[in-house]
Amino acid sequence: MATMNVHRAKDGSVTYRVRIQRKGLPTQSASFSSRKAATQWSAMVETQIIEGRYFPQRKTQHTLGELIERYLSSVMPKKTPETQQTHRAPLQFWRDRLGHKLLAELARADVIHCRDELSDRAPSGVSLAPATICKYLSLLSGVLNLGVKELGWLDRNIMSTITRPSLPPGRTRFLTDEERSRLLTECKLSQNRYLYALVVLALATTLRQVLENNIPIQPLCG
Repeated sequence: MATMNVHRAKDGSVTYRVRIQRKGLPTQSASFSSRKAATQWSAMVETQIIEGRYFPQRKTQHTLGELIERYLSSVMPKKTPETQQTHRAPLQFWRDRLGHKLLAELARADVIHCRDELSDRAPSGVSLAPATICKYLSLLSGVLNLGVKELGWLDRNIMSTITRPSLPPGRTRFLTDEERSRLLTECKLSQNRYLYALVVLALATTLRQVLENNIPIQPLCG
């Protein structure tokens, strides 16, 4: 029989914890951020128990929601507060979409569907940039790596088979005339008598000639 408890944290977030007790089997429990995900998981586990297909002693009988919870408790505290803030939304996304999935049943198609959802229409209604989608995928990969390397809940990380969006090339920036003048002025004031000549050479050739002719740079920086 499944029971559900609702826990409300100080920050206002709500967690739904499900416990399933069946005679002859150890109690099974998992936490979810939505009632729908909790209900789906409990219905799936109870159905498998009735059909004789549920084997809790196997390491694969954990959900992605459970793994994300372990990541939040063991990995996230080691990150800076700013990083934790930016990682909260991606982890919540994966927990809402796939948290009910057993790790053994988590497939490439599930992740690809969510990746395309992020690209086509983000939760906020606005498509996310490729760099942001890559961050979402990288965080999921980090969660799955925890399951593989630390907990032994998974044999492999399927994220290595998922294609990530191509990132636009970085912007090449050149010094303005004012910036170049200030740079050279500071170089002239430097106690390193070779610095000004080296910077002028770098500006004029982007060091191509230095590299092509094997001119030693280390002594110039002496």
